[in-house]
Amino acid sequence: MKNLLFTILLFGLIFQAQSQTKNLATTPSELLKKSNNQYKTGLILIGSGTAFLLTAIAMPPTYSDYDGSSNHTVKSILSLTGAISIIVSVPVFLSAGQNGRLAARLSLENQALNQPISFPGHPKSMTALSLKIPI
Repeated sequence: MKNLLFTILLFGLIFQAQSQTKNLATTPSELLKKSNNQYKTGLILIGSGTAFLLTAIAMPPTYSDYDGSSNHTVKSILSLTGAISIIVSVPVFLSAGQNGRLAARLSLENQALNQPISFPGHPKSMTALSLKIPI
């Protein structure tokens, strides 16, 4: 029994170690796509959380006027789910912003100068700092 458990644990560790070597999104287009997906996810989370909270606020305190059943449990579940959803959306928005900033590339390269009058001895290109934001 110990050998079987040890073998299963060993295979599980091997597969876990292989899954950690996955390549991360490094190209700007992948980072921008990831940022857009995270932004949409954040909007969905904050929208659904707001809807849950508003539903919990709008519910009447009793289920039925005849037997006096309380809606306290349903209201607490809806408000708790809404609050958790809104709180979870904050790190998703922060991660989307970080990935968007990583997608914007800052580079140093030679850029052509656009001068209306060309002076003799003036270089045609100069080193410039450029910020590229893929859209």
